[in-house]
Amino acid sequence: MSYMIQKAKDLATILHEGQKRKEGTHYITHPAGVVDILKQEGINNEKILSVAWLHDTLEDTIISYKKLTNEFGKNVSDKVYLLSRNVDRDKYKTRIENSSYTVQIVKLADTLHNVHDPYSLNYLSEKGIQRKIYDCREFYIPLAKKICPSIGNKLEESIDNYLKIFGGKKNE
Repeated sequence: MSYMIQKAKDLATILHEGQKRKEGTHYITHPAGVVDILKQEGINNEKILSVAWLHDTLEDTIISYKKLTNEFGKNVSDKVYLLSRNVDRDKYKTRIENSSYTVQIVKLADTLHNVHDPYSLNYLSEKGIQRKIYDCREFYIPLAKKICPSIGNKLEESIDNYLKIFGGKKNE
């Protein structure tokens, strides 16, 4: 592992310390899962994997954009910023659509990790589940089919599995 990737992993681990995902797992398992998805796709690019480790840090931790820039440079911190949900859904999707391959591929791996298990949507409300399914079908899957078809296929399979099991409803 390169120095930069290790540094990103270490910082993400420190910053997400004590945080849990809604299903109760340690938060760091999510960036680790995103990195694993990218590696499974044969992506070993230092910048992409560093951004993947850090993708939720500006949004979910105390680190500032300035501090992240000091640690990793403007190129990495700008991409982490673009992945932060600090605008509404439509503006966010437009931002992703108009971003670099690095931002897009990390977002697709992030989305896949968030829906990879049929039970992973159950922390959402029924409206949230429907919105996630819609966003995947109308935005993330078509984007993935353009830049990484295998992620697109996996996203499609995950959403289809969810619908087969739960029919689009929350599992109570």
